[in-house]
Amino acid sequence: MEQIRPYGETYLKKIITDIEDMNSDFISKIEKVLSNMTDTKAPAMINKLDAYMNYVKTTVKTFHGVASEIQDIISESEE
Repeated sequence: MEQIRPYGETYLKKIITDIEDMNSDFISKIEKVLSNMTDTKAPAMINKLDAYMNYVKTTVKTFHGVASEIQDIISESEE
């Protein structure tokens, strides 16, 4: 997740500004792609991804806890 955050709107706008004086078909296409990447949906998607990651972490911790409890019960019954 932390690897995705730096590629936010500010970073992309800086790249666009840096390349806008270059002249080539390739640069104009890259500029268009980068401009499309700066839409306002990106921050909302990152927030949703954060929430999803938190749910997954909580689920994994819960499963580990339940697995440990089951292991303890099995160990006690084998004694």
